[in-house]
Amino acid sequence: MTADKKDILALKLQLELESPSELFSRSFLEDIYSVLTLSEWSEDMLLRLIKTPNLLQKVGRVLHNDDVFSVFFEQRTRELIVELITE
Repeated sequence: MTADKKDILALKLQLELESPSELFSRSFLEDIYSVLTLSEWSEDMLLRLIKTPNLLQKVGRVLHNDDVFSVFFEQRTRELIVELITE
C-alpha cells in the first residue's frame, strides 16, 4: 500500500512542479521534490503529504523563512567560497 501512496505523492508533486512559481526557482522546488519523494514516510505521513495543497510551495516558504536554514546556508556559502578562491 505504501508504494501506491508514494506513487500518488510523486504524481501530485509532478503536477505542482508544472505550475510556475513566482517565489522559487524550479531547481529549488525540484530539490524539495527529491527530499519528499526519496524519504521514507509512514502511511499516515504519506496521506498527510498527499492531502496538503501546494506542498512544494509551502515547504519552500517554510525553508525560506527558517532562521536555522538561513544560518546554515550563509555559513556553508562562506565555506564554499573560501574553498573556491583558495584552490
